[in-house]
Amino acid sequence: MKASISFLSSKFTTLETLIKIDSTDASYVHVDIMDGKFTDSVFDPIEELKHTVLSKKLDVHLMTLDVLNWIEKLNNLNISYITFHSEIKENKKKIIEYIKSQKIKVGMAINPETKVSSIKPYLKDLDLVLVLGVNPGKGGQEFILNTVDKIEELKNLKKEFGYKYKIEVDGGINDENAKLVEKAGCDIIVCGSFVCKRNNFQEQINLLK
Repeated sequence: MKASISFLSSKFTTLETLIKIDSTDASYVHVDIMDGKFTDSVFDPIEELKHTVLSKKLDVHLMTLDVLNWIEKLNNLNISYITFHSEIKENKKKIIEYIKSQKIKVGMAINPETKVSSIKPYLKDLDLVLVLGVNPGKGGQEFILNTVDKIEELKNLKKEFGYKYKIEVDGGINDENAKLVEKAGCDIIVCGSFVCKRNNFQEQINLLK
């Protein structure tokens, strides 16, 4: 199971946190972007990322409306995945095609109240499904336990239909529930506070693994 580390909630500055994440053996830097419309909070670290040299690829999670406009702002960053939310009203097929046209892997995220069945028409085209274990908008929330059921459902659909997507979980992840989500079929865990609220990031990642 791979680790994608979020810098949304940290005891260090954004720059210090990014450098510390980059020095670990985590697979990705997880980039949360919030526009204050899809979520109540605003968080836009794009300019800081453009002026920070990182060796790790970015795993971008857009908690935004106007998704295509936000993707344009990410131009020239070293991105592996761009994930947008299933709950938006925009043309999701068009967004998936556009992200793929940029030679970037595409993901779709589902909020805690959103059922897996709502994204079934898109699963065959996705590289990633991000299951939120908390309500989007801020770090440090407690993991919602029935998230595990969604991971298992996605794992079963993947096996049944031969889909290729990775399953990622984000929100409230620690060393205890990391075991649960891995057993359920999770491929990538997103972790923020559990790692970035401590001095030794690598030590915390070791606990997760």
